[in-house]
Amino acid sequence: MIAVTTVTTGDEPDGQGSPTWPGHVALARDLARERLRGLDARVVGDCLLVVSELVTNAIRHGGGVTLFEIVARAGRVVVSVGDRSGDVPVATAAPGGLLPGGHGWPLVCRLAEKITISPLADGGKAIQVSLAY
Repeated sequence: MIAVTTVTTGDEPDGQGSPTWPGHVALARDLARERLRGLDARVVGDCLLVVSELVTNAIRHGGGVTLFEIVARAGRVVVSVGDRSGDVPVATAAPGGLLPGGHGWPLVCRLAEKITISPLADGGKAIQVSLAY
């Protein structure tokens, strides 16, 4: 088992208890990369994509990141990201062309073996994405 990495609100580099953009996403990717060291490059790449999308969505749509965990066990990596919103993500039509938006959640769904969305005790939700390797 690879160690669990947990970052909760208040641990952000700005010390203000609120996510910074884009540094918070980069920090999440760096932590994930460190914890997944030694795994197959394809698995690490898929996990980094999931981390980027979940953290970005938590910041853009969920009021900020409140939980970040990565657990790797034999054959599976679970990425968990919590935010302040109880709203469940939905796939929306991408704007088309080179415009940003609408691509992340469908990518996460496509890469995931399993996705679990759970309410958090203090409000908001946690999204757990399981990736097999």
